[in-house]
Amino acid sequence: MIPPVQLPPDTAMVKRIRIQSRILTDWWGHPIFLGATVLLPKDYDAHPNVRYPVNYEQGHFSLNAPGGYGRGAEFDAFWMAAGTPRFVYVTLQHPSPYYDDSYGVNSENNGPFGDAIMQELIPAVEEKFRVIREPWARMLSGGSTGGWIAAAHQVFYPDFYGGAFASCPDAVDFSYHQIVDIYKDPNAYFIDNGWVIVERPNQRLPDGNIRSMMKDENWYELVVGDKSRSGGQWDIWEATYSPAGPDGIPRGCGTRKRASSTKPSPSSGKDSIYGTCSRRIGRRWARRSGASSISTWAIWTRIT
Repeated sequence: MIPPVQLPPDTAMVKRIRIQSRILTDWWGHPIFLGATVLLPKDYDAHPNVRYPVNYEQGHFSLNAPGGYGRGAEFDAFWMAAGTPRFVYVTLQHPSPYYDDSYGVNSENNGPFGDAIMQELIPAVEEKFRVIREPWARMLSGGSTGGWIAAAHQVFYPDFYGGAFASCPDAVDFSYHQIVDIYKDPNAYFIDNGWVIVERPNQRLPDGNIRSMMKDENWYELVVGDKSRSGGQWDIWEATYSPAGPDGIPRGCGTRKRASSTKPSPSSGKDSIYGTCSRRIGRRWARRSGASSISTWAIWTRIT
């Protein structure tokens, strides 16, 4: 049994809120909660009539203070320095049954998390704390998963936010998802060069040594939990982007396992169902994730 999450006590600078989402509770059929951790700017209480810009930093589930405040590191001194711009710094908690965060958007499998965040959680934050409730005063930031969420929210809710710093986001389209083109590659695990089948790597060290292969990460998730419930990275991608199957389980973009544990021979590689990429589901991924819109946004921000 996983014990209930205990909220740390509030301090003068760090506050936390937790709400039950009516939208998600109705969708899932049992209570679903959302939360936020709020770091207040210096002298917040000393200026009760002042309202502040707000940065919504996206990322994985954490109850730690935004920016790592309170650890005695350099950020503490920066945040309390006289010359630091004053703003409210917020991180959000929206775990789903598939991962420690929901990716912050609506999906057939996670449910309407985008609606719940925009209609319930953020209003709860902005009603409790003195933020400037204008698009120009709202900023998004985040890296990796958080980078993808920051980009997605800027694209899906362009009139609500004033800008996004989306650092090293997950794939903003799927022509290079990790290192797989799900629109063209027939197989995610192996590359068929005709005379030899090459495994596709998953993690590589700076010196070139490979730590694991693409199939290994996927098969590890299958061992941890089937039906897309491993809590792993590939399972949340499937839950976020894929349509729901008739059994209520995400219809994945690829076949992740087969009875044999040996890799296909060159003669059978093209027809192997190891990691086979479904073109139809891949196209659904693009539509459901808004990948074309996010990709256009990412390219445009690089140009401008």
